Amino acid sequence: MILWLGRISLLIVLALTIVLILTLRLGGVGPNDFTYPKYPESEFKHIEGLMPPIETWQWQRSETLLDQSRAIYSGNINQTVTSDQLQQAKHLALQAYQQDITFGYGAAQLLAVYEKTNDFSSADHLARLASHLWPAHPQTRAQLADYWLRRGNAEELVKEWNVLLTRDAGLHKEFYPLLLKLAKNETTQSALAQLIETPPIWWNSFFSYIAQIPEEGELLDILFESRRTSKTPLSNEETQTYVTRLIKDNYWQEAHTAWLESLSNRQLQLGGTIYDGGFEDNNFNTGGFSWQLKKHRMLAIEPAITTGMKGSKALKINIRKGERIDFQHLSQYLVLEPNHYTLKLAYKVDQFKSVENSGLSWKIYCNNSQNTLLGESTAINAKTSWSTLAINFTVPDTECKAQLLRLESSTPYAHQHHYDAIIWFDDIAITPTPSDTESIRNGN
Repeated sequence: MILWLGRISLLIVLALTIVLILTLRLGGVGPNDFTYPKYPESEFKHIEGLMPPIETWQWQRSETLLDQSRAIYSGNINQTVTSDQLQQAKHLALQAYQQDITFGYGAAQLLAVYEKTNDFSSADHLARLASHLWPAHPQTRAQLADYWLRRGNAEELVKEWNVLLTRDAGLHKEFYPLLLKLAKNETTQSALAQLIETPPIWWNSFFSYIAQIPEEGELLDILFESRRTSKTPLSNEETQTYVTRLIKDNYWQEAHTAWLESLSNRQLQLGGTIYDGGFEDNNFNTGGFSWQLKKHRMLAIEPAITTGMKGSKALKINIRKGERIDFQHLSQYLVLEPNHYTLKLAYKVDQFKSVENSGLSWKIYCNNSQNTLLGESTAINAKTSWSTLAINFTVPDTECKAQLLRLESSTPYAHQHHYDAIIWFDDIAITPTPSDTESIRNGN
């Protein structure tokens, strides 16, 4: 019984296959009937030689006719051809197009002929038509891009480059410098409007490309603001790229503002003079003013649960016994106004073994060329239950736009940087201390 059922199923499949073949060959139905939209006759009424109804789909014949047309005129605008040769090339291209109305490459060949004869109205129409007929054919889209470049139509040109870059990211070396020129030119900036409203997959890469060019800081500001006010929200990559560039240019306050605007409402509640001092968020190593964690194969740093912590998590640092670690693996940038401050935090040490009682300490620096030390804690190097640590420090009025808070080895001697430790940190906060701020500004 099973054998007969198998034979019957096979016969049904064969019968359906025969019906499909007959439909394709005799019914005038082809693959493009399922993959491309239908176009009304009005789309083609001014293109001479194209007479509906369309003949049966014959791909091979369309390709052959196109090859014959291109053998006469390659599509190179600088090629020397006679008017008779152009007419012959056009006739063959029209025949190829007539055999398969969805033949985008045929439309592209026709537009090349019309361009050569200075019939730009027909050429423009065919260029737009070809982009719809073969929306993902790289060679056709490249030909269309060249055409719109010669025509000086930046908006259509950007559409073609978008398709090409989407299909082949490797073209960025060729297209990004050209897109940059369009973005810098006031007469062509509007051509990028659609990219800004709905960024393609390569946009972040292009934005990063601009951010790497020292003299394009102002353009980056314009693009970032345009993206910020567009209907599509900024991506984390864009914000990180922009904030990194602002920091590089020493615009710390602007960078901090842009970074804050990228945070969710929940994340904003973790902010203040220091971000996420309770380690409730997993927003690590995202640039800007989040916690930065460096990796090391003998080191594990992660939020975890322990007794006595405040909130739902505390930060656990596990340094395994072994090779030397010049510890500077936990840090955060700050933007504090000139004033007196107190850093307070809770810490617990489950175990700590080191060379010559060396340990780890929190240090605060001005992020300037001298890395001016503003304050540091005593060394953490002994087992203890939850304890409190406090550091008083002052941010001066000059050369201290930003600061760096970092946990690091308490001594500068490399031979002492061997640890076997488990430490917890929680509830880190920085608060201004009661003082006369103006005395600081006046250097008193």
